[in-house]
Amino acid sequence: MSTPLLAEGMPKRRTFWCGVLTGAVEPVAGFVTVLAASVVVPVMPYLLAFAAGAMVRGC
Repeated sequence: MSTPLLAEGMPKRRTFWCGVLTGAVEPVAGFVTVLAASVVVPVMPYLLAFAAGAMVRGC
């Protein structure tokens, strides 16, 4: 993230903080993913069966 901004002439300190801020959302997204996985796991067999049916039907 920081390298293209630096190449465009943005100051080093600002590019550093832009890189830090873009990485700051990753733990939040990881937590949301864990919560979503706990909801999706019980219906996973149905989702996989639907995907398999779509692949077989597509042949």
